[in-house]
Amino acid sequence: MAGSNEQQTNFSSKNKIKCKLLPSILVHKCIFVAAIMFLSFGIFGAVYKPVLLFASFSALFVILMICRVVNYAQSKDLLFMTGICYMVNVLTIIFIWAFPSSIIMFYIQFGLANGPVYTGIFVYRNTFAFHHLDKMTTCFIHVLPPLFSYCIRWFPEHSSLNWWTPFIDTGAILDVDHFNEVGSWICIFAVPNAIFFVHTILYHIIVHVIIKPSEVYNDSYRHLASKFAIVNKAKVYIPEQCHLFIWMLLNILLFAVSTLVACLAWCSFFVHSLMMVLIIVSMSWNGACYYLDYFSKIALRRAIANNAGGLTLEETESQIIMKINGDLIDINEDDPDDGYGEILDEVDDEYGETCVLK
Repeated sequence: MAGSNEQQTNFSSKNKIKCKLLPSILVHKCIFVAAIMFLSFGIFGAVYKPVLLFASFSALFVILMICRVVNYAQSKDLLFMTGICYMVNVLTIIFIWAFPSSIIMFYIQFGLANGPVYTGIFVYRNTFAFHHLDKMTTCFIHVLPPLFSYCIRWFPEHSSLNWWTPFIDTGAILDVDHFNEVGSWICIFAVPNAIFFVHTILYHIIVHVIIKPSEVYNDSYRHLASKFAIVNKAKVYIPEQCHLFIWMLLNILLFAVSTLVACLAWCSFFVHSLMMVLIIVSMSWNGACYYLDYFSKIALRRAIANNAGGLTLEETESQIIMKINGDLIDINEDDPDDGYGEILDEVDDEYGETCVLK
């Protein structure tokens, strides 16, 4: 018995996982209810009176950004907030409140909102996890600019009702089979790409070449480079000094392609409407996976951490073997293709502090 206790003590000292107490269930419930209410209100506002949508979501954006600054300062994720998506949100707020009649401003906002910001929904796998403030804030950031541009582009008169000044009327024709002219390729395509090019070059040079923050500080480059298996595999065959340059080049090319999608959205009411529908479908599907797949893994990890139900955890150098009622589940954390390594990373992200298995 003493030997067993000693073995368990040695095992505990060597095997640590991140964990933290979950926030109050009441807080989760309140966030869940508030998220559903704002989602419903957004749909109502967009249909009945967009001015309600513009005013309320502008105020909500400010509140959420304050919360995010506080949270990201603690988690050392503030570099995320220097991304292009946050800049486009600020540009959108400035446009609707200060320059709603500027066609040039709207062209630029439309190209940025329905190009890179829209693409970010799928790249970052935005999720309708209604209890999760951080995930719902991310959804909000990527939905607000395309949604505002959709209302103003296709329903300018309706959007202008009770607003302090009318929005620019671009003369869009809503017929499903009609293809509108782009108008100004310079403003909707060239200028957004120039803005992104300058932002990308300056950001990566200042942050990753000059400042070089420690690994504890996370940003889009480090986050995405570690999440995608294809990126990890490709990095093996590329000299390390070229990683950053190739990453910037790929970002610029992806941005250019996404801006072409924005041009297509400008020309077709059907295409732009379909894009709005795809936002809901993608976020809902990710939400379904989150609640039905991810939560079960969290429960399993917590059960192992608490040594409940006779569960045991044995770690080798490359594998974690979970034994449940005699069935073995092999989880190789070094293999991104098996799907479990990412799950364990996400679970560890949920549990921020370190605790010892007992």
